[in-house]
Amino acid sequence: MSPPGRPPPRYTSRPLPPYAFLPGRAPHPTRDPRGHSYGVAARADYLPADRWRDNDMYLWGIDLLNAGYPWEAHEAWEAVWTACRAAGDADQAAFVQGLIQLAAAEVHERLGEPDRAARIRARARAKLAAAPAGYLGLASRTPPLLLAE
Repeated sequence: MSPPGRPPPRYTSRPLPPYAFLPGRAPHPTRDPRGHSYGVAARADYLPADRWRDNDMYLWGIDLLNAGYPWEAHEAWEAVWTACRAAGDADQAAFVQGLIQLAAAEVHERLGEPDRAARIRARARAKLAAAPAGYLGLASRTPPLLLAE
């Protein structure tokens, strides 16, 4: 855990994007040629839940959300979710979907849509609460997301 007032730890060495995307306020990251991730597709290989430390895209999503990039975190976790679904891992897919919803709620909060954000956040919390404590290494399930030491 990071001390109060300190930024949360980083879990990957990937550089952060130059801006946090909000719809209608910046170039779309993947669709606009000026976007920070234009031409780059988020892709993840499936890894079982007990190999979360090796799941770079999952960890990257945590880094992004904690650093204030909720749309980008959503995209990273969407790749993980897709891999989990393709592998038939419904439990991990549901948990990752909760993380995606947590990120989406933050996007709506920043867009000035607090009621919508609250509804999405409630669905996220329900999905995250369904998993056992420490699932995918998470020591906290609200931002900042922290991994167990």
